Amino acid sequence: MDAHFDTLAAWADGEPADRAAVLRALETAEGRDYVVDLMALRRLVAVTTPPAHAHDAHTAAQQPRRWFVPVAAAAVLCVAAGYVAGRTAVPALPASPAASRPVGISAPAPAPTHVIRFEAGVDWRETTGGN
Repeated sequence: MDAHFDTLAAWADGEPADRAAVLRALETAEGRDYVVDLMALRRLVAVTTPPAHAHDAHTAAQQPRRWFVPVAAAAVLCVAAGYVAGRTAVPALPASPAASRPVGISAPAPAPTHVIRFEAGVDWRETTGGN
C-alpha cells in the first residue's frame, strides 16, 4: 500500500505519475482517505506560510541591487569631471580690490525716468522694537 500512497502523493504534488497506478490507488478507501488528508494538510500549510513570491520579494529587497555600483561610479565620475572642467575652463580671478569692480561696463548709468520720494510719517512710520 506504500507504493499507492507514494503514487498519490506524487500525483497531488503535480509530479508525473502513471495514470493507471493513480486510478488503482483511488479505488481503495485508504487511497481516497489519503488524498483527502493530503488536500487538507496542503490547505493548512498554505494558510500558515506566506506565498513563495512574497518570500522572493523580501529576499530580493535585502540583496544589494546589481545596478547600484555602476550608477554610483558614474555619478562620482560625472562630479569629478565637472569639477575638473570648471577648474580648467574659468581662469582664477585676481585677489586685488580692482577685481571687485564690474568688468566690461564702460557707459554711465542711464538717467532715471521716474523718481520715487518717501516722506517720513506719510509713507512710513518709525517705531522702536518689535516688528
